Amino acid sequence: MLKLSDRQHLIVEEKALAELSLNMTMKVPTKEELIHLKIQAAMRENEFIDSELKYLGEKAGHYWYLIAGEHEVSADQIEEFEVEDE
Repeated sequence: MLKLSDRQHLIVEEKALAELSLNMTMKVPTKEELIHLKIQAAMRENEFIDSELKYLGEKAGHYWYLIAGEHEVSADQIEEFEVEDE
Protein backbone atom coordinates (compact mmCIF):
# COMPACT_ATOMS: atom_id res chain seq x y z
CA MET A 1 0.00 0.00 0.00
CA LEU A 2 1.29 3.46 -0.91
CA LYS A 3 1.71 5.79 2.02
CA LEU A 4 1.91 9.52 1.44
CA SER A 5 3.99 11.82 3.57
CA ASP A 6 2.17 14.66 5.32
CA ARG A 7 3.49 17.07 2.69
CA GLN A 8 2.35 14.87 -0.22
CA HIS A 9 -1.04 14.42 1.41
CA LEU A 10 -1.40 18.19 1.77
CA ILE A 11 -0.48 18.76 -1.89
CA VAL A 12 -3.03 16.17 -3.03
CA GLU A 13 -5.70 17.79 -0.84
CA GLU A 14 -4.89 21.28 -2.17
CA LYS A 15 -5.17 20.08 -5.77
CA ALA A 16 -8.49 18.38 -5.07
CA LEU A 17 -9.85 21.52 -3.40
CA ALA A 18 -8.67 23.70 -6.29
CA GLU A 19 -10.40 21.40 -8.80
CA LEU A 20 -13.58 21.35 -6.73
CA SER A 21 -13.53 25.14 -6.47
CA LEU A 22 -13.10 25.46 -10.24
CA ASN A 23 -16.02 23.13 -10.88
CA MET A 24 -18.22 25.05 -8.46
CA THR A 25 -17.45 28.41 -10.08
CA MET A 26 -17.99 27.29 -13.67
CA LYS A 27 -21.27 28.71 -14.88
CA VAL A 28 -23.30 26.47 -17.14
CA PRO A 29 -25.22 28.57 -19.69
CA THR A 30 -29.00 28.50 -19.49
CA LYS A 31 -31.12 27.53 -22.49
CA GLU A 32 -31.87 31.24 -23.01
CA GLU A 33 -28.17 32.10 -23.02
CA LEU A 34 -27.43 29.29 -25.48
CA ILE A 35 -30.16 30.48 -27.87
CA HIS A 36 -28.87 34.06 -27.54
CA LEU A 37 -25.29 32.98 -28.30
CA LYS A 38 -26.48 30.92 -31.27
CA ILE A 39 -28.41 33.90 -32.68
CA GLN A 40 -25.48 36.27 -32.09
CA ALA A 41 -23.12 33.89 -33.93
CA ALA A 42 -25.56 33.63 -36.86
CA MET A 43 -25.89 37.41 -36.98
CA ARG A 44 -22.09 37.76 -37.14
CA GLU A 45 -21.74 35.14 -39.87
CA ASN A 46 -24.73 36.19 -42.01
CA GLU A 47 -26.31 39.42 -43.14
CA PHE A 48 -29.72 40.05 -41.68
CA ILE A 49 -31.75 43.11 -42.54
CA ASP A 50 -33.44 44.78 -39.60
CA SER A 51 -36.86 43.79 -40.92
CA GLU A 52 -35.85 40.11 -40.55
CA LEU A 53 -33.98 40.01 -37.27
CA LYS A 54 -32.64 42.72 -34.99
CA TYR A 55 -31.06 42.50 -31.55
CA LEU A 56 -32.69 45.02 -29.22
CA GLY A 57 -30.44 44.49 -26.22
CA GLU A 58 -30.76 43.19 -22.70
CA LYS A 59 -33.77 44.25 -20.65
CA ALA A 60 -34.94 42.88 -17.30
CA GLY A 61 -32.29 40.17 -17.44
CA HIS A 62 -33.37 38.85 -20.86
CA TYR A 63 -31.99 39.21 -24.39
CA TRP A 64 -34.57 40.82 -26.70
CA TYR A 65 -34.97 40.54 -30.45
CA LEU A 66 -37.26 42.08 -33.04
CA ILE A 67 -38.42 39.41 -35.48
CA ALA A 68 -39.95 40.17 -38.88
CA GLY A 69 -40.00 43.85 -37.97
CA GLU A 70 -42.96 43.45 -35.63
CA HIS A 71 -42.53 40.80 -32.93
CA GLU A 72 -40.50 41.68 -29.83
CA VAL A 73 -39.47 38.45 -28.13
CA SER A 74 -36.93 37.51 -25.50
CA ALA A 75 -34.47 34.69 -26.18
CA ASP A 76 -36.20 32.55 -23.55
CA GLN A 77 -39.35 32.61 -25.71
CA ILE A 78 -37.48 31.17 -28.69
CA GLU A 79 -37.54 27.38 -28.71
CA GLU A 80 -35.21 26.80 -31.68
CA PHE A 81 -33.09 28.87 -34.02
CA GLU A 82 -31.55 27.78 -37.32
CA VAL A 83 -30.37 29.70 -40.35
CA GLU A 84 -31.86 28.39 -43.57
CA ASP A 85 -29.57 27.98 -46.56
CA GLU A 86 -30.70 29.87 -49.62
